[in-house]
Amino acid sequence: MDNLGDIRLFVEAAQQGSLSTAGRKMGLTPAAASARLTKLKAGLKARLFERTTRQLRLTDEGRLYLNCCRQALQSLDDAEAALQAG
Repeated sequence: MDNLGDIRLFVEAAQQGSLSTAGRKMGLTPAAASARLTKLKAGLKARLFERTTRQLRLTDEGRLYLNCCRQALQSLDDAEAALQAG
C-alpha cells in the first residue's frame, strides 16, 4: 500500500477543494502535492479532478474513487482504533 499517503492527499484535496491547501495541511509544498496527485492519477489511469488555476472539481471517476477511498480510510482508522483499545 505504497500510495496510502497519496490517497489521503486526494481525499483531503477533494474536501478542501484545493490541492495547495490540502498539501500544506499535510506538510507538503504545492509542487510536492501536485507531483503526488499526478503519480496517483497515472497509477489509476484515471482523471480524478478537473483543474483550473482557481478551481478543483471532481470528475465522475473522481467522485466514485473518493467514495471508495473514504470507506477504505475509515476501515483503516477503525482497525487502528481497535488495536489501540486492546
